[in-house]
Amino acid sequence: MPITYRFEGGFIFTSIEGETGYADVKAYMDQLVRDPSFTPGMSGVVDCRRVTSRFSITDLRRTAADVKSRPQMQVPSRAAVLASSNLVYGLLRMYEVFSDGDPVEIRVFRRPEDAMAWLTGTKR
Repeated sequence: MPITYRFEGGFIFTSIEGETGYADVKAYMDQLVRDPSFTPGMSGVVDCRRVTSRFSITDLRRTAADVKSRPQMQVPSRAAVLASSNLVYGLLRMYEVFSDGDPVEIRVFRRPEDAMAWLTGTKR
């Protein structure tokens, strides 16, 4: 699977690489919510800097709808998403809009240190 994750310091660190589609993201979410280390409300970093595929608008909407349908993911938390390319950054900003109103606050960043500062509430 092009999506891996680990738990560290009370956060979830997810890495998404290569060609990734909606089915991969759904499988990741299915696995994550069954993981005994997962606790609803955990904040985390989703690193998309090595993604090479392009989600369609339909896939972005499907992913947002899938997240909304999962009670374990309807708990206030934060997700800092890392993007390096302008295209991936723009798609992730679009996902931010599609997920507006969810209890999970999503922000897209280019630098990991900025993402962690936002997650932890420390100033940079």
